[in-house]
Amino acid sequence: MAALALIAGTLVFAGVATIVSLSRSSPSVPPMLWGFNAFVVGAGGLLILSTVPLVLMGGVFAKRAGEVWKARQDDEQAIGVVMQLYQKLALSRLAVLEGVALLACVGMMLTGDWLCLGVAGVVLVGMGVVFPTSLRLQSFLDEATGRDGQG
Repeated sequence: MAALALIAGTLVFAGVATIVSLSRSSPSVPPMLWGFNAFVVGAGGLLILSTVPLVLMGGVFAKRAGEVWKARQDDEQAIGVVMQLYQKLALSRLAVLEGVALLACVGMMLTGDWLCLGVAGVVLVGMGVVFPTSLRLQSFLDEATGRDGQG
């Protein structure tokens, strides 16, 4: 549910940025960087830079989940602890992406440049890619427990 809230928050803010941008009588000239709107360059750069931590997070959390499982596999609550680690992983990934999308939305709001909203749209697609699903949870659990999908 919290994952949906992060995506919904980004969508609502994108809507607010669009309305504010459209309601302004004359959009300001955006700050430029390498011939492009600085907000587009900044948000795009952050998106690219955040890809590495997003990927690394999965490995770090999976390793920790494996350690927890090995230490507590006889404990009936062990699977719950591993699932909590997956939840933290999913929310952390979505929160990183949400920050990038909100920066792009602020750029849209301040400059009126629709390309900023396009960057936010790309980030929302990325949020959909890392969105927690039962299949991804099962894969995480299989990796942590070493079960290979055999319940």
